[in-house]
Amino acid sequence: MSNCYVIFYSSDNYSSQSKRFDDPIEVPDASDYYYDTDSDKKLSDSIDSLKTGSQGWLTVFSKENYKGGLAKFYPNDNTPKLDDIYRFDSNDKGIGDTIESFILYDSCPNYFDIDDPVMTGQTWVKLYGDENYAGSGCNNYLHGAGNIPDNYFINLDSSKSVAMFFGVKSIITGPRTWLEIYNALDYGGDKTCIGPGLFIEDFDLFSSSSKRYSIKVYDSEPSGWVNSYEEPSIVIEMMQYSTTSKIESVVNDLIGMIPEVGDVIDTLMDILWPLGPDGSEVWHDLQYYIASVTQELMDEIAIKDLNNRLAGIHNLLTYIQQLNPSEDRLNDMKNLHDTIINERSNFLGGNNRTFPETQIAYQVAFSTIDLFTGWALAYKYEELRGEPCPADNEQVYISALDGDVAMYTRIILGDGTDEYPGSVEAAVAWRISPEMIYNQGDAVYDAYNGFVYSGVTVEEARNQVAEEYRKKLNLYIAPVELYQYLSSENISQGIRPVPVVEQFTTSMGDPNAQGASGTSQDDLNGNTITGVEIYTDSANQYVVGIQFFYSAQASGVHGQTTSTSVRADFEEGEFIVGFYGRSGSWLDQLFIRTNTGRDFGVGGPGGKPFYVATPQGVDAVLMSIEVNTCYSSYLSALILNFDIHTYE
Repeated sequence: MSNCYVIFYSSDNYSSQSKRFDDPIEVPDASDYYYDTDSDKKLSDSIDSLKTGSQGWLTVFSKENYKGGLAKFYPNDNTPKLDDIYRFDSNDKGIGDTIESFILYDSCPNYFDIDDPVMTGQTWVKLYGDENYAGSGCNNYLHGAGNIPDNYFINLDSSKSVAMFFGVKSIITGPRTWLEIYNALDYGGDKTCIGPGLFIEDFDLFSSSSKRYSIKVYDSEPSGWVNSYEEPSIVIEMMQYSTTSKIESVVNDLIGMIPEVGDVIDTLMDILWPLGPDGSEVWHDLQYYIASVTQELMDEIAIKDLNNRLAGIHNLLTYIQQLNPSEDRLNDMKNLHDTIINERSNFLGGNNRTFPETQIAYQVAFSTIDLFTGWALAYKYEELRGEPCPADNEQVYISALDGDVAMYTRIILGDGTDEYPGSVEAAVAWRISPEMIYNQGDAVYDAYNGFVYSGVTVEEARNQVAEEYRKKLNLYIAPVELYQYLSSENISQGIRPVPVVEQFTTSMGDPNAQGASGTSQDDLNGNTITGVEIYTDSANQYVVGIQFFYSAQASGVHGQTTSTSVRADFEEGEFIVGFYGRSGSWLDQLFIRTNTGRDFGVGGPGGKPFYVATPQGVDAVLMSIEVNTCYSSYLSALILNFDIHTYE
């Protein structure tokens, strides 16, 4: 028999008549079934106790067709008296004899653990009852994909038994999450479409309707998807750094810095397109990075066109990957390389690139693929054809690769001339232009992010922004600094990159907050973070303490402990990629995101928002963590100090 089952009993303590259901099933009307031991007694007449199997998740409803209130039962749930369970529509006890429909699942539905704020994986949704990721009793956390036709499935009070109005005010979606919210039951009425990795502080700005009655959550982009939001999300630099890290791994493989695994194409495919062209991590990150960082969306048609072109490249590489070394495999790689050359103008220039940042995003990734195919022809000819490359042809391929390396290095890094200032410097010039940073009354206004600088001149503000912005974009183009090691001169001499260690500091909160009461620091000494616990006050309005757990030992508690906290213990290979929250005079709110998609935190809606990413693509090593407190009761700032590696 299946481990996914439910057994209903007509009396308390699993007695009298019984009815067993095996395997996942949806029963819209329990009156259609009779007890096994009494063919005259309808199931809906009396259900007073039940048991579920070790792989059975059960939702029961007070009305037919999965309507009305509900109650949820987990695997191995033995309930001898259903009258001890709260009713669906009040705080009175007694759900016995009120079950009219039910659904039995063989895996946990995404609406079951709605009170668990620690999100894991790539697909999840955080729904808050108030703006700014806060709520006073109406927060819901959906874990995984799934459809919810009726808001009664989720919005429950603290007893998890009384359904309430679906009053979503702010939303956060996971890295691989597509969310549709409908203003009518059963996916009717108007819908609002929200894509991956978005932080929506006030959902009313994105939806014309205040009614939210049913939702769908996807783990891949649905066909015909169109985002509902007109403005981009906050700059999500963690996507940028994640993309950098993956692309840098490809280049390191090409120059022999890491051992090759399998076929020549395997590394490229596994890193850039691990889930195929529709669910690819890197191209997905690029699209939403572009949408977020430029303050206005690239034309939707242009994005889909570029992604379709990339999907075509992916399909050709997949086909070549499956072939044995042969003349056909070689010719297919040649044709692919020619195709990529013809695509250069689409990805590296043209009218679609409104801002320099969008150009950088596609330059880095596309140039890596371009150089990869040229490198394969120049140095992996025998793996493609099965025979050594003729000397004359080999030199042609090597010379072509040398030319492409020089071209991309000149375009992206620059050569010190006005003609080729480099993509970063072009972007910096745009970022601090008079259209972006200018005087507004007695202050300096930054149109890029809406910040207002007080007590500084326009020139001082521009210099400050330029320094920070240049460092951010230099991290993004880090793989390009490795391109030179693909040149024949460096390859023939076995020259490898020489890393140069630099310091990189990122902070959140106010290090100079009033009422400062102390600073504490953890020196990691080569250890890695294996877990974090964050403490909040009883009303969940402020961050009052934090403790890091390291591979060697736990730190002391920074701030204070309370009875209200959230803790996450990391899996092997899991690390922090970003922080976000709100702060004013202290940290009102702090959330942490890891590379696996885990997301957790505490705090309330006060202060102003911040979003901070940790560098990933430059062999970043976290050296120390500083925590500032104020008024002896709150955390005011969190400062992370990294060593990062660039190359001579």
